[in-house]
Amino acid sequence: MARRLFGKVIKLATLVFFPAAMCSCATAYDAMKSPVDHDYPAANPSAIQTLLLTGEADPAFRIRMAMRWVARNPDCSVNMNWLEGVRGAYYADVPLDLSWKGTHYATLVPLDGRAPGRCNWSFRSIVVSGVDDRGRILELAEWRHPSPDEKKAYSAQEVWGDLVMLSTAPLQKKDESGVRNLICVPSHENPYRPAVLHCGMRVLESGWTVGSTLWIAPSTTQAQVNFRY
Repeated sequence: MARRLFGKVIKLATLVFFPAAMCSCATAYDAMKSPVDHDYPAANPSAIQTLLLTGEADPAFRIRMAMRWVARNPDCSVNMNWLEGVRGAYYADVPLDLSWKGTHYATLVPLDGRAPGRCNWSFRSIVVSGVDDRGRILELAEWRHPSPDEKKAYSAQEVWGDLVMLSTAPLQKKDESGVRNLICVPSHENPYRPAVLHCGMRVLESGWTVGSTLWIAPSTTQAQVNFRY
């Protein structure tokens, strides 16, 4: 009797703990590298390629930007799901210093500002987050809602989206000017999260906006993104 009971306990423990061990092994938080991490991308002393990013922002907006670097070396990744063989590359967000003169901002973006190092770090995009003076979160039209793990990596009150991305393919006509005018309009209300301002190039009849990410070529030296209501 005792032996049969013990066997059932072992089977139950296997059913409970083995699948848990086989599923997600890491989170987006584990893939994000901070300045205290050994593999955080180091500054490139030979950096020469810069992008001057400028624009206008409504005085009610408080905006922050960062450069997102992604590791291209498969060894610099975390196991996101053992069963499906899904791995997530390391990434690091390096803050950009925005200088303001009234409603005009400017920042120099060193596109080769981080050394490849062991992880073969590569610039992916300029990410942005922001709120207005009413506490409404700025959310780009071409942004997916962050997972709970991504919210932990930043803040439950912030949403980061790809504002400017580097393309190796020929630019589409909408990106050739190097200018993006974003209109930020209130989106759906949700009692479980702060109100959101949805930002994009144009507003649809549904009230949603579309087109927010500006693509640039490796040779681009100037770009402009404006934020307004």
